[in-house]
Parts: sequence; C-alpha cells; structure tokens
Amino acid sequence: MPEFKPGTREEVESGAAQFLSAEASNAEGSPAPIVPNKTSSMVGQVRRGSRVFKSGTRIYHKTAVYPIKDSSGRITGSKRVLYIEKNGTYQPAAVSTDGGASYSFSDPQYPTMAGVAGASLQKDLNSTKSAIKTDIDKTVADRVRGDRSVFPQDRTNLIASEKNTETKDPVPPPSGPTPTDGDRRTGPGPQPAQFGTQESISNNAGTRDKFPGIGETGALSYPSTLRNSKQDKMQFNMIKYVAPGLDNSNFGSPPRQGVRDEQIIGRVFLPIPNGITDTTGASWGEGTITPVQAALAQVAMQGIGKGLEGAAGAAKDQIDKIAGNSADVKTALQTTIAGDAAGVQGLLTRTTGAILNPNLELLFQKPTLRPFDFTFKMSARNKNEADEIIRIIRFFKQGMAPIRSASNLFIKSPHTFKIRYIHDGGDHPFLNRFKECALKNMTVNYTPEGNYATFRDGKMISYQITMSFQELEPVFNDDYGNSQNAPDTELGF
Repeated sequence: MPEFKPGTREEVESGAAQFLSAEASNAEGSPAPIVPNKTSSMVGQVRRGSRVFKSGTRIYHKTAVYPIKDSSGRITGSKRVLYIEKNGTYQPAAVSTDGGASYSFSDPQYPTMAGVAGASLQKDLNSTKSAIKTDIDKTVADRVRGDRSVFPQDRTNLIASEKNTETKDPVPPPSGPTPTDGDRRTGPGPQPAQFGTQESISNNAGTRDKFPGIGETGALSYPSTLRNSKQDKMQFNMIKYVAPGLDNSNFGSPPRQGVRDEQIIGRVFLPIPNGITDTTGASWGEGTITPVQAALAQVAMQGIGKGLEGAAGAAKDQIDKIAGNSADVKTALQTTIAGDAAGVQGLLTRTTGAILNPNLELLFQKPTLRPFDFTFKMSARNKNEADEIIRIIRFFKQGMAPIRSASNLFIKSPHTFKIRYIHDGGDHPFLNRFKECALKNMTVNYTPEGNYATFRDGKMISYQITMSFQELEPVFNDDYGNSQNAPDTELGF
C-alpha cells in the first residue's frame, strides 16, 4: 500500500512526503493541513441516466487541504492538493485554490505535479458534478465536520464547494464549548478542549497501544507473502477507541468519523476466507392504538402544541365526533370507559362480544448493528511463518482485551478494528464495506486437524481462529450515497 505521510517542505516538493507535518506547518506559521480519507472514483466514465456508455478508469486518491488564514487568524479559504495512486506511489496531480470549483495541474510548490493528471482526469476535475469532483468534495466536507479544532465560523469557508456534498444543512459546530474570536490565534497553538473526545483516564502500566504494522515495523500477514502481493485480501486495522462524546449542536451522540491513518495502531493482512456474508437488518414490531387512545393522543398533542386552547378545541372535536356516531359507538365507548374506571378487564367483550379496533400495524422500532464472523485456518510452512501466526493471534487477543486504568478504578474500552476487503490496492467495489467494529469474541482452536501435533520447538502445526465482530453504529441510508457520488454498480455497505 503506498504511503501517504507528512514531512518537511523539501520532502513534499521532492515527492518523498505528501503533506506538511505539524512541525513543518508550525515553522511556516501556518495551520497543519487536514487530510481526508482515501477514496476511489471513476474517471472518464460516460453515463446517460442509469446507462454506462463508457466504463472509464478507477482512480484511488487522497487530498491534503491547507487552510488559508488572514491577519486576524480567520480562515478565508483553502488550498487543496489532490494526490492519485500511480506507479505504486501517491503523486500530486492537481491543485485548487477556490474550494474545488476548479483545478490546475501545475504548481511551483509541487514540481513533480506536471504531467501526472491525464486528459480524462483533467476534464473530470473541471466538469460540474463529475464523480471524482463530487467524491473529493464529500470526503473533505466529512473530514472538516469531524475536526473539532476548526472554529464553527471557519467551516463554511473551509468547505467552499458545499454544493457537491449532498448536505445542504449548515455545518454543525463541534461538541464542547464553542470557540469565540477571543480564542482565535494567528499562529498555531493549543486547540479547544472537547467533551468526550480526549484521553482523561490514564492507562495502567504495561498497556499496549502500538502493535506491528505501524512505524518501522511491517504489518503482520499470513501467508507471509500476502502483504506485498496483488492478491485480493482482508486488512484488519487496529484503532485506539475514542468515545463519541455528546453533540451540543444536535441531539445525542455525533456520528463516528472515518478512521485517519494516524489513528491506526496496528495492521494485519489475511486471505479472504470462504463463507463471507453480511446480514443487514432493521427491528420492526407490532404496534396498536385503540380509538380511545387515538382520541386522547389528539387532545394531548394539540395541548402540547397550542396550549390549553388547543387542547379544549381538540376535546370538543372528539366529543362532537362521538355525538355524531351511532348508538352502538356511544355504547361501546361508554362501556370501555366504565371498565377502565372500575378496573374491570374485558367489560366490552363480556357485554357485547366485541373489542375496540386495535389498529394493529407493523412499526419500525430501531436500527440494528451488523455482526460479522470470520474463520481462518493457518498452517505454518516454516519457522518464520509459525512465529508470524503466533504474533497474529496475540495481536487480536491483546487488542480486544479491556484496559485497566492506572488507579484500577476504571476499566476502559478495548481497541477497535477497521476491516477492509482489498482488491487491486483499494476497497473491493463488489464486496461490502465495514464501519468501525468491536471484536466481541475470539475462539482459538489449537488442534484443528483433530489431533495434537507440534513442530520440534513446540509450536502447533496448525491454528484456527474464529472471530466475531460487530459494528459500533448502524448503517444508514445516506451512508451509501446516491447515484452521483456512489454508482449503483458498486455494492457499498
């Protein structure tokens, strides 16, 4: 997987790094860049409605967004630099200084940019509502909305191309105290504290938050050759869990943001197993409301919405409705009310042999969280691969374990996981995608062959692991996007 890493200005200009590090930005007196998640888009595709006349080419890309501030420290715009995967590396392909409305394909700060973008990419980037332009704008908007270090007043300026994000609502402020102009700084400095998003409870000594696959250590993989092969595979990224907190601008908790590269604390590659499935569901249940309950509800709703005058008017309407009905209706209602007053169950049925219409209907109750089960059988072919299998088992078992606080007063959430099916270096377009997942159960079978057998050093000749994951939040309709930014020919979630 190509690296997308920070560096100095010289490293960015030479192509050795893709965006300025926080230290390099501080040295230049500028805010650190914002880096949205990697995504892919079709380029050069020709569509007429739902029909595709030219398939185009899939391009994987990331963007570095550099906020531009005036002398007062207020963000007035941004500079976007688009990188595409090409020849095994991320290469700068285009730059925009008007929030993505238009792109140019050369820049003196990025001398390696010239010639990277082909004719189809150049055309799509400067076409209204092209797939790649829409995808870039959406990933930038999503990332900025989740960045609690950005002042609410600055967000609209930073997302100058809100027209393509399919989100017309005002950009919500971050949770926690709202910053004011008095908090604004012309240079880098500490960002406002946020409720529920910062570490406030220290871990017990010995707690591990860095695993193989980060920094200088290579990612774990089985088979050992899978990591660098072009074979389709699964990627398990371990993430340090962050509590969502409370969203002061809306009701409840804010949605979990996409996982950034710097949040990943470990990585494993495994082959795609047999029997992969996903189960999408929603919880529905029976609901009833009798005519009496409906009438009382009407009175209560009018009273809440319009006060006593509204409640009195609704009550009069219900009385008039009863008076205008047949004698049977009046008798049924009188019997029901009398039964409720006397505490007698089923008085109406006892006297008339009937019941009030319950208006039975199947009603939506709540979304559900998708579960995923995977089974991997790993048989070592040599000593090094046997050691790698042990590391992989340890990776998952330690990562899913709860964390004790230093005071032993609290037990903190375990690390979580971001799972991917990988095809041709990016997300597999024809298998489901995953939201952030918790590893709920893991079973290790040390004798999957049915008998106890070891190598000379005592390692088992085979191990089989079965893992049960579950997503942390439901999948919603808008997660799939629409036909403009997420073609129906891709499976999505």
